[in-house]
Amino acid sequence: MFSWRKQSAEVEVGKLYRRDRDIGPGVSETAQVVSVWDDEVGIPHVRFYRRQGSANSGHTEVDDRTLSLSAFVQLYPQRAAL
Repeated sequence: MFSWRKQSAEVEVGKLYRRDRDIGPGVSETAQVVSVWDDEVGIPHVRFYRRQGSANSGHTEVDDRTLSLSAFVQLYPQRAAL
């Protein structure tokens, strides 16, 4: 596994990341990073806006979430274009 510092350097505030999900045709999920910080015990976390939607229905859900950096990198391994 990557070190936390290496992962931290790969996750940039303002950038979009995506993950592939098999929940239906045309459905996508992206995360836009709002902040990256270390908690009181030194564990890095990522705050992000999660956007999930379908191009077919035009419906989009947006919510604000926080995950540990390692969990974020596992869930959203691919950088997306803006």
